[in-house]
Amino acid sequence: MQHYMARFFVLLVLVTLLIGRQQKVANVMQQELDNTEVPNDVYKDDLAIQGALTPKHTDYVRQFAFNPDEKWVISTSRDKIVEVEDLSPYTVGKWYRKVFSFKTRNVNGNPFEIEISATFTHTDSGTELILPGYYDGNNIWKVGFMPTKVGIWTYKTSSPNKSLSSHTGMVKVVASGHKGLLAKDSTYPDKWRYADGPYIVPIGVFVNAMLEDAALPTFIAMADFLKNNNLHLLNFRLSENDRAFENVGNNTMHLARWQRLEQRMEILTERGLGVDVMLYTDDSGRPSFGPRSAEEKLLIRYTVARLCGFPSVMFNSGIDLVEYRDQEWVNWYGAQVSALDPYDHPISSRYNPYPGKMQGQTYNSVGNRNSKISDLLNAYVLGDGIPTANNDNWSEDLKNNINGHTPDDIRRAAWKATIAGGIAFHVRHNTNFCPTGITECDRYFHIASLHTELDSEQWLARVNPFIHQHLGSVFASMIPSPNLVDEELGKFALADPAYNRILYFLLGQGDSWDGGDGGPIVMKLDGVGGSFEATWFDPRTGELKAAGTHLGSGNIALVPPNAQDWLLVLKRL
Repeated sequence: MQHYMARFFVLLVLVTLLIGRQQKVANVMQQELDNTEVPNDVYKDDLAIQGALTPKHTDYVRQFAFNPDEKWVISTSRDKIVEVEDLSPYTVGKWYRKVFSFKTRNVNGNPFEIEISATFTHTDSGTELILPGYYDGNNIWKVGFMPTKVGIWTYKTSSPNKSLSSHTGMVKVVASGHKGLLAKDSTYPDKWRYADGPYIVPIGVFVNAMLEDAALPTFIAMADFLKNNNLHLLNFRLSENDRAFENVGNNTMHLARWQRLEQRMEILTERGLGVDVMLYTDDSGRPSFGPRSAEEKLLIRYTVARLCGFPSVMFNSGIDLVEYRDQEWVNWYGAQVSALDPYDHPISSRYNPYPGKMQGQTYNSVGNRNSKISDLLNAYVLGDGIPTANNDNWSEDLKNNINGHTPDDIRRAAWKATIAGGIAFHVRHNTNFCPTGITECDRYFHIASLHTELDSEQWLARVNPFIHQHLGSVFASMIPSPNLVDEELGKFALADPAYNRILYFLLGQGDSWDGGDGGPIVMKLDGVGGSFEATWFDPRTGELKAAGTHLGSGNIALVPPNAQDWLLVLKRL
C-alpha cells in the first residue's frame, strides 16, 4: 500500500510540475506577444465568420497566427491563451467573392492611404493572384478574393503597416455553377464570353448603382427584372462631382456609398449580372483634382480594389475626356488598372476622338450615339484581338435627338449589334435624372421604376437565347459577311468560315437610322456548297417559321412574312 502511495505522490508532483511549466510557458508566450507589435486585431464576429470561433468564445480577441499547418491561437483575456480546435478552412464557390478582414489600431495618418495587398496561391497549380485591399472604416482593411480555380488557396498579406502584413490563411474553393468572368474569349478574342459559360452579346441599361438612393428590396427587385429579361450590365459613371469621396481635400472616400455599391454588386453577382463602370464624365461632372494627383491615384486604386473581386465588371476611363485629360493620361490610367487587377477584367477608354485607343486596352470602347449599322460594322475590327462595346447609350423613347430611338429602333439596334459581330451596347432613358444632385444630369433609368420605364425589354430578352439556341458555339467564329447578301436594301449577313451557320438580318421599314425596303432577300450562296435548312425568326414574338431547304449555290430569293424586321437562319444539313 505504501508502495502505491509513493507512486501516486510522485505522479502528483510530476503533474503539478508539468502544469506549472505549461502555465509558465503560456505566460511567457503571452508576455512575448504583449511586448511585440500585434500583427492584427479582430473582433469575435470576424473570427466567427472565418470558422475560428465557437459561440463560447466571447469578448474581444486578438489573432496571432493562422496558416495551413498551424492552429488559430487567440487570447480571450490578458492572462491566457486558447487554442481553437475546429480549424477546417472555410469554403467559397468558384467565381464568388470572399472578403478577408484585417483590423489594427496601429494607424498613423490617413487610413485610406495605407495600402494592403494579399497574394493568393492555388496549391495544386501554383497560380498566383495579387489583390489590392481597401480601407473600410473602423480600423478594418479588406481584400476581396474571387477564386478562378477549384481547390485549396492560401494567402499572405503585405503592407507598409506591419500590423497588416504577413497574415496568412487558407480557403477551400468548390464548384459553384457560376458562369464566371465576362471578358474576351481566349480562342475567339473578338467575341464576349463568360469564362465558364456561353458567348453573349452583353446588353446593359443606364442605372447609377453608385449614386442613386434606393432601399435594398427595391434594388433586388430591379436585379430580378434584369435577370428575367436576359439583361447583363448596369452602366454608370462612378465619381461625378467627386461623389465617390466623402472629403476630396482630406482624400477620404464616401464609405456609405462604397459599402452600398459592394452590397449591390453581391446581389448582381448572385444573378449572373454586373456593371460597366466609367470613372469620370465630361462637362460640369468632371473631377475637381488634376491628373495623376494623390486623389486620382487613390480613386483608381480604391475602385479596382472594391470591384475587381466580382466577375462581371468592365472598367472605362469615362467619356469625352479630351476636355481635361490627354491621350498619355488615358494610357497611364489603363496601366494603373491593369497593374492592380490580376483578373484582367475588360478595360478601355471612351476617349474623344472615337474610338479611344488606349494602349493595352482589352476591349474597344466606341461612342456611336445612334445605331447606324455602318458605324457598328466599322467598330467591329476583325483581327484586333479584342471585342467591342458601344458606350454611348441609345436613349429609348427620345425623339428629335442624336441619341433618340423608338422602342422598335432599340429592338432593331440589338440585332444590328449582333449581326455586326456581337457588340455590347446599353440603353438609357429619355428624361434627365440627377441622383444625389450631380450637376451633369443624364438619362438614367430609376432603380425603382426601370421595369416600367424600359419599353423594349421583352425584345431585348430574346437576343441571347436566340444566339444560344440557334447559333450555339458556332457564333464564336461568325463574322460579318457582306459577300453573302446585297446590303444596300437593308439586309446583312453573319457567318462562320465553314458556313455551318448563316444568319441574315432584314432591317425592314421604319428604322430611324437606317433604310430598308422590307422586300425579299437575295442570298448569294455561290461556293458555299451543301444544303441548308432555312428558318425565319420573328424578333417581336420569338416565333419560328420554316423557310424550306436550299442548296448552297447561286442566288436564292426569299420573301419575308411581312415588311418588318426579320432574321433568317440557315443551318447546314
